[in-house]
Amino acid sequence: NDVVGNENQQSGFTLIELLIVIAITVAMGTVLIGVFFTTLRGTNKSNVETLVRQNGNYAISQMSRMIRNARSFDGVSKTDVESGYIYSCASTPPLEEYKYVRITSFDNIRTTLSCGEGTPEIASNGASLVDTSSVGVTSCKFSCTQPSSASLPKIEIDFVLSQKDETDLAERMADIHFNTSVFLRNQ
Repeated sequence: NDVVGNENQQSGFTLIELLIVIAITVAMGTVLIGVFFTTLRGTNKSNVETLVRQNGNYAISQMSRMIRNARSFDGVSKTDVESGYIYSCASTPPLEEYKYVRITSFDNIRTTLSCGEGTPEIASNGASLVDTSSVGVTSCKFSCTQPSSASLPKIEIDFVLSQKDETDLAERMADIHFNTSVFLRNQ
């Protein structure tokens, strides 16, 4: 009789076992979704920083190349008014900030590099050196030092670029500081 009773019992899962399996599945799904979204956020942050860094590297390399290879240094100024240009940095106070640097290339083209007055920008003869649709200039300045009027001036370029995005999400924001010093090769 005992053997017959065991044959009639049905095998299956209890309600407790099913609830435990469901809880484990939900917990694993939650962890996997969290990892997935963290990876996406990290990728977005990396893409934003790459875009800002590419724009900044392009702008700083173009300005450095133009200054380094210029035939002559034609002055620095706080405003783009001809009478406001200072032609020798030997007489300027150290760490004075300027918005404009003027140079002449070997093909006699005068170029004005600007940080803009009021609204920061980075431009060469008015043409922006960064993609203004995706990157904004937070700050921009030039400084000029020269040990003596007989030596070549050293121009320091300093600016901060940020992602131009309307969201407040941390993964869509990037502020990167760019700074370099350039000596003219000729004069």
